[in-house]
Amino acid sequence: MSGSIVAAGYADVDIINTIEGFPERHGLATVKSLSRALGGAALNCACDLAMLDRSLTVKPLAMIGNDEYGKYVTDRLAEYPNIDLSQMRRGGSTAFTNVLDEENTRVRTFLVYRGANALFDIDTVDPSSLDCDIFHIGYVCLLDSLDAPDPKYSSRMAHLLKNVQDAGIITSVDAVFDSTGRHKYLMPAAMKYADIMCVNEHEAGAAFDTELTDIDGSLIEEKVPELLAKMKKAGVRKWAVIHAPSCAYGMDENGDIARVASPVLPDDFIKGTVGAGDAFASGLLIASNRRLNLNEAMEYGTAAALTSLTEAGASDGIRPIEEALSLFRSMKQ
Repeated sequence: MSGSIVAAGYADVDIINTIEGFPERHGLATVKSLSRALGGAALNCACDLAMLDRSLTVKPLAMIGNDEYGKYVTDRLAEYPNIDLSQMRRGGSTAFTNVLDEENTRVRTFLVYRGANALFDIDTVDPSSLDCDIFHIGYVCLLDSLDAPDPKYSSRMAHLLKNVQDAGIITSVDAVFDSTGRHKYLMPAAMKYADIMCVNEHEAGAAFDTELTDIDGSLIEEKVPELLAKMKKAGVRKWAVIHAPSCAYGMDENGDIARVASPVLPDDFIKGTVGAGDAFASGLLIASNRRLNLNEAMEYGTAAALTSLTEAGASDGIRPIEEALSLFRSMKQ
């Protein structure tokens, strides 16, 4: 099924430094290899969506600069025949992230320069010109202007989503974890005007001041249905979804809960995890565009995330959704 999806919001260039190990303060770490990749919801999801369904028209909408990194972004996006660059915006300096990737543990630390992303605001998006079926934006807690208060809608992100919904477009929202506690008001504000809200266990827990993982990091599954209900009560109209490494949970428009378990992976399977959340969201959006139910959508999301783990770059491992589903089903317990 064809259609059009806008992938909007945070965009940067990831400078991936593979290091031997993290040094002590004032110490030195050796960089074993250096690579560059697209990063952020707008770019990751645009590339993921374009690969998952090549019949789909994908429109990234992000703020990038007229600089070397900005050219790298547009050059990479132009490699995909079904990506339409007409919604891209220019201003400021292109954001970048220095990713410190520990060679043996795959633990990553991120040094972020937000750059032009701070300029992404309500007037960056003209709903009348989007010409799309779904508008996906990320991330709440990382877009400075849209995280600002709004006198009528609590946050400027919520105001933007209301404008897009009023244009008859399905809205989809993602967030990042932020240690300041802003989730408690920024995420519920966005949920009020989200048709689809897809976040991980840490973001969902932070939004409602609930710890969703135990001491070893495992998901406390018995707490998840209550949080999904709170997301729906906050305003999520279609699908509220929480994904974690072990499984994904969701609540649909009828209040029914779906659960999809992740396969157990071989020790050497994971090459990188930086794009898994965006890949999951992209699979979910493909399923929504195809009018599938929530359980099928979460299988799409899990399958897409699975392929993203096979390469270090956020979107390098993404395959057409049929291939991703075949891999997922072959690995299911």
